[in-house]
Amino acid sequence: MKISKEKLSDCFLLSPLFFFYAAMIGVPIMLIFLSSLGLISLTAKIPKGFTLEGYRKFFLSSGSPYLVSLLFTFRVTLISTIIATALGYLLALFLKLRKPSLSKLCISLIRIPLFCPFLISSFMWWTLLYPKGYISIIFEKIFIDFLHIIQTGIPLTNGPYGIGIIMCASWMKFPIAFSIMYGLFHMVDPELEAAARNLGARTWQVIRYIYFPLTIYGVLSSAVAIFLSVFIAFSIAFVHGGSWPRFLSILIYRDTMERGEWLMGYTASIVYITISLIISYIYLQIINLQEKKRQSK
Repeated sequence: MKISKEKLSDCFLLSPLFFFYAAMIGVPIMLIFLSSLGLISLTAKIPKGFTLEGYRKFFLSSGSPYLVSLLFTFRVTLISTIIATALGYLLALFLKLRKPSLSKLCISLIRIPLFCPFLISSFMWWTLLYPKGYISIIFEKIFIDFLHIIQTGIPLTNGPYGIGIIMCASWMKFPIAFSIMYGLFHMVDPELEAAARNLGARTWQVIRYIYFPLTIYGVLSSAVAIFLSVFIAFSIAFVHGGSWPRFLSILIYRDTMERGEWLMGYTASIVYITISLIISYIYLQIINLQEKKRQSK
């Protein structure tokens, strides 16, 4: 089987990109994986020879802090993803349907978090959520002093519930969903909405039967992008996380930098990477399935 000159030319032109990813991503991941098995020793305190001790501690040890941390990370990330995706979707839909005169200014303001450094944004939210911050004071006045729903204050940051992480991550990531959905809404044929309204459809019916079905995969893309970015986040969890439970990324940092437990750091990193790859694979399979259905029609 002969390879055409065009394919050879394409491979040659793309080879720098392939080599870059292989050298900067593929090789480090392989080294981390081999280190988690004790097959190579990049750092100290790595057992000599093949071992599954790291994976045993992670998954099978009684009361494994790593599983607790992983579940906490997954739960907080999922809540943040739902809030950020819904907020971005609703704002994009509002601007599409209402077309306010200040829409350009609104779009610029909405996208501000995209240009803020993660650490700066995290500290900004910390000043609002810590016990003497404005949001924390307002929260206590409403729910403790006025409504009497709770008796004592709930820590909005550096607490065991991850509230600060959720609020900060939602604000930082919802522009991703907004940007994707705003572009998709404007790709929908306006004649579809006009025809529906001529037939007496109300706004909620236009949203339900036209906009939502045509943009559902944009919602999925937004959710996956936000989930993966929050799932592996460090600065947000570092600033807003409590003493326990911790984000898995923070636990990896503590193990490696403070306790010198490099084996567990490598092992947790592989678990992190594997989960991210599985989520990405499922997403791509869903998109490919939808593309096949579209082509078969």
